Amino acid sequence: MKFNDILCSQQHTEIESPQKKDVAPIKQIKRPLYKQLKSGVEFGQMMVKNRYISEAQLREALTRLKDELNAGKKASIDDILVIKEWVPQNVITMLRTIKGLTQRGATDKQFGEVAIELGLITGHDIKEAFRQQLHDVKNDQELRSLSEILVIKHGLAGSDTEKIHRLISERKSAPSAARKPIQKNGGESPEAAALPVQIEALRINVSEDGLSATLIVPDELLDTMTHRHLQTLAADAGIVFGLVDEAWFTALLQQPDTKSRAILVAQGQAPVSKEEATLEYHFKTDCLCAGQTLEEEHTDDEDLGTIPYVKTGTLLAKSTPSRLETPGTNVRGEPLVAPVTDRPPLAVGSGAFLSPDGQAVYAKIDGSPHAEWDSTISVVPEFLVEGDVGLRTGHIYFNGNIQITGTVQEGFHVQGIHVSARAIRGGQIEASAGLRVTEGIIDARIRTGGSLQAKYISNSRIDAFGDVVVLNEIMDSTLRLSGRCINRRGEIISSNIAALMGFFVRNVGTGMSSPCHLKIGVHNHVNAWLAELMDQLKTTEKSMDKENQALKRLEAKLTTLQGKTATLVNRQEQLLIVKTSRGIPEQLKAIETQIQVCFDRDDTLSDEITQIKGKLLSLEEAIEALQKKYNALSFWARNQKGKTQLQASGTLMEGTLLTGPHSKRVLLKNMIRPRLTEKTMENGEYDIA
Repeated sequence: MKFNDILCSQQHTEIESPQKKDVAPIKQIKRPLYKQLKSGVEFGQMMVKNRYISEAQLREALTRLKDELNAGKKASIDDILVIKEWVPQNVITMLRTIKGLTQRGATDKQFGEVAIELGLITGHDIKEAFRQQLHDVKNDQELRSLSEILVIKHGLAGSDTEKIHRLISERKSAPSAARKPIQKNGGESPEAAALPVQIEALRINVSEDGLSATLIVPDELLDTMTHRHLQTLAADAGIVFGLVDEAWFTALLQQPDTKSRAILVAQGQAPVSKEEATLEYHFKTDCLCAGQTLEEEHTDDEDLGTIPYVKTGTLLAKSTPSRLETPGTNVRGEPLVAPVTDRPPLAVGSGAFLSPDGQAVYAKIDGSPHAEWDSTISVVPEFLVEGDVGLRTGHIYFNGNIQITGTVQEGFHVQGIHVSARAIRGGQIEASAGLRVTEGIIDARIRTGGSLQAKYISNSRIDAFGDVVVLNEIMDSTLRLSGRCINRRGEIISSNIAALMGFFVRNVGTGMSSPCHLKIGVHNHVNAWLAELMDQLKTTEKSMDKENQALKRLEAKLTTLQGKTATLVNRQEQLLIVKTSRGIPEQLKAIETQIQVCFDRDDTLSDEITQIKGKLLSLEEAIEALQKKYNALSFWARNQKGKTQLQASGTLMEGTLLTGPHSKRVLLKNMIRPRLTEKTMENGEYDIA
């Protein structure tokens, strides 16, 4: 984003500000505030570069900053980012320090270039001086200039520093003049004067991140090239940090594979984070142990696990934020800040509470703990259903674990956290943490945020965030999974299954059944849910628009009615003044009746308006909740990489369709014990092989 784009054109943001205004042309902004806005643009671009805010957020913040500055208010980009809760104050303080170091680095880089050209300081001395600067920043010490450090630490004379600054000033005053290599006495270096034209034409290539620089030396120049030539080329490229020393460069030139090959001539120092953010659970999050893979590659499907139980006050989870160890430096001497990994989000549901520092979750009640896909941690009670779920029980909706000793019958719904049942025959299940069925699932519709276990699945539709483990057959069913499909003992017959984390099966297809379609490493499950959430959002927004239109109509009627009431009251007051006249009492009585009718109608309209406002508030909350869930699910999908693997201990039948993220393949013959994955072929295309 360029500064002139902010000043001279209207900025469109993805999320519009509640008080959106057109961005004024540059001549409309007050002159004393120009530098403040420009500083905000430069700092905001630094925030975008380091991925603390988006381009859209920067545009919105700068639009607000410009409006407030033009209105005569005291404002800064820092204040707006903190108020918007986009960037914490401690991060802004850190980046301001880094920006100061970057601005200092531009001046120091010029000083280092000239010092090297004059032969007063070596590249190693410059590298050590920049490291000292980084050490000072890390320990919150005063930032010293490169020249000051070189004088104190490396014995650079004061007269030499004056000479260097004078040469820098001369170059600034004559920027178009060609720069010539310099001797210690200020004359032209004999070596540089004899620099071959071929070497002058060479250019050092700096990587996009600035952490490395390479040089291609043609074979005919290997014997001519020297470290002094490299220093001159490096100075032209603005490289002042990490340049290889003479012995190492000579050794590189002598390597047999150096011919026409890019050799590494400078290496920056990458920023290092001391510790990545972590989220540690203190309870078993996948209590069903679905498809637990043992070291010997055997899946113990019988290990069904037990649901954990905790007491009030038990520690459930703890979050540890990342800590910045040290910034880095690119080959141009510019500091690099290590990316700060956000602390894993800690969100609590019912039965749990956050510690005062927001870094730990504890149980508020006795019950069963569980963590949903978005890290929301809850503690829930348990509910036991003796027998079947049917006409005797009706539908069951319980915000906790549900244990059903019988069968969920056709047409009945069960909604809970962990759900277990003997069998499901035509029922509909929503289990946010997991589902365990000791027998089979037939004609069912199931959605779970965790894993699922059953002996067999037939003619059913299943969506699951975790693994699906089936001991026997999967027949005529559609499964969309964000985990694995594990069926090591049975067969998959005439089914359509998408598994983000791959397949571990025995047999797929039979000679008499229609072919199966297996999708590996794809987000079919999450994409379907995102589409559903978007449909719900659109439907809710339409309902909100409809209610808003109804509200406007009622408010217009109320305004008209209140105007009519005011006219009647004024007429009543006029008649009261001359009430002794003939016919006045009858008129007053009629007006009083009309006023009472207006008041009654006013009450009715006001009640209807209150009801609509209540509906609008509920709809706003519903939209906000749906939007949060949509954003969280999108973030989860972006950071969840699939595995394009399929392992079968038996046979994949001819005709089976395999689909990966980038390719499709129909099996033209049976495959015995295959291990398949999507690969990049020599021609750059993808194939499942």
